[in-house]
Amino acid sequence: MKADLVDLNFSDLYLRLDKDGQAIYRIGPNNEGKSGLAAVPDGHDSDLAAVRNAINDDGTNSGTVTYDEMRLRFVRMPTVEDQVWAAIRRIPLSPPTLDELGLHPDAVTMMRGFAARRGLVLVGGATGAGKTTTVFGALHDYLKIRGGVAITLEDPPELLLQGPVGAGICFQMGISETYTWQMAVMAALRSRPRYILIGEIRTPEAAQQALIASQSGHLVLTTAHGGSVEEAVETIIGLAEVRLGEQAARRLMAGNLLAAIHQWMGHYGPNLEVVQTKSGGTRAQDPVRSGIIDNRPDVLRQNLVKFTAPPPRAAAAE
Repeated sequence: MKADLVDLNFSDLYLRLDKDGQAIYRIGPNNEGKSGLAAVPDGHDSDLAAVRNAINDDGTNSGTVTYDEMRLRFVRMPTVEDQVWAAIRRIPLSPPTLDELGLHPDAVTMMRGFAARRGLVLVGGATGAGKTTTVFGALHDYLKIRGGVAITLEDPPELLLQGPVGAGICFQMGISETYTWQMAVMAALRSRPRYILIGEIRTPEAAQQALIASQSGHLVLTTAHGGSVEEAVETIIGLAEVRLGEQAARRLMAGNLLAAIHQWMGHYGPNLEVVQTKSGGTRAQDPVRSGIIDNRPDVLRQNLVKFTAPPPRAAAAE
């Protein structure tokens, strides 16, 4: 009996591209707290073939395809024994709002409060932690509630938010070999946005431009890989210092950071560890800013607040 792939609760899919019939999925978030890997059940062959063909027709080593109301980000993986697989991440066709992410209610209130401020909000975590979904959920929320202009810069664009959103509007720009991070950030800054979202930072140029944008009077949302809050912060500094020098990178990070967030997926949704700087605080007044400049990750760890995603309909704080 045919089954629809869109109805399978998966966060990741591992699909053989050079041969029919082999597919494994990672169980997505669910109310029962189930997790792990499993073979894709029988009945999904036609959908798997369609996804396989879409990726093969794309012809690139990584990218995003849309199929049957699913947005699928893929990376092509040539493996031993001449096999070719794709690691596929399922991302929302359109971004959720903050209320729909499954965050602890206090975390939603905190994230919503950033909309009225200026500076950098950094969300770090491992692959598959939902970092991009969280920053897009925040941006979606800000535009619906507060309006204004948002510009997203990504390589490549993932979630779709182009066009009018509530009382606001979003313009999504892609980075390429001919349209660099510097060119995109310069265009964004000249477009009078209220919000700038910079996709996952992986290069010195992207890190440099994110820090420059964060001091320009806008709210900048971005993501980076890292196993903790302090690792995410140091990832951005380590990349930016290639272009700026270490001390300049640390000063920009310390002076413009609003919050550094480490995210990982729990049984019921995203769990967060958060370090916030003091609004208007100087280095002497704010231990977090001082800790960044002095390369004291232990200071950031001492100022963490944790938010655990609650079970459905439960919202008790820790």
